[in-house]
Amino acid sequence: MSSWQALRRLADKPCVMGGKRKHGHRQHVKGQFLALPKVVIESPDFSLLSGAAVKLLIQVAAKFNGKNNGDLSATYTDLSSRGWRSKSTLARKLRELEDRGFLLKTRHGFFKNPGARCDLYAVTWLGIDECPGKDLEVPSSPRPPRSFSVEQSISPSPKAGLSSPSKSGRQRPRDESGRFSSPSKQGRVMDAA
Repeated sequence: MSSWQALRRLADKPCVMGGKRKHGHRQHVKGQFLALPKVVIESPDFSLLSGAAVKLLIQVAAKFNGKNNGDLSATYTDLSSRGWRSKSTLARKLRELEDRGFLLKTRHGFFKNPGARCDLYAVTWLGIDECPGKDLEVPSSPRPPRSFSVEQSISPSPKAGLSSPSKSGRQRPRDESGRFSSPSKQGRVMDAA
């Protein structure tokens, strides 16, 4: 059998990535994974993040192992192997994530010779864990620093009729047939073809 025929046979088989297999068992993903809640992704602040900030948020949150929220580092040394080429860009994107409320700085770092230590962060949709020996400046708490689900239930959704303030109360002119007409097209005679 040629490689073309083998590829053709594979293409004819259904994909079962998230679906069920023959015996009714879901396909399991091996290794660690990142749980990014849908309410976080659908928050208005998330849509305002730059692409680089979203990338950084995913990379920092991926360091969470289930019991170290508050002990997540974002050093240039660690992240340079993940595509970060500029210390200033990394610092700007960390500040953006802090300002928008996705990361909370749990410990301020300092440079001292010897004994420097890095800044530590926590993702805000999870409670802050007890991290012995890390000297966190924020107390541990099972309650998340930011509750995205409560924010979403309070703030109106875009489907509720929000529009730009410049369009509110504006009347659009209609032509004789009742269709909307543009002010720039008024007075123009359309040629019949």
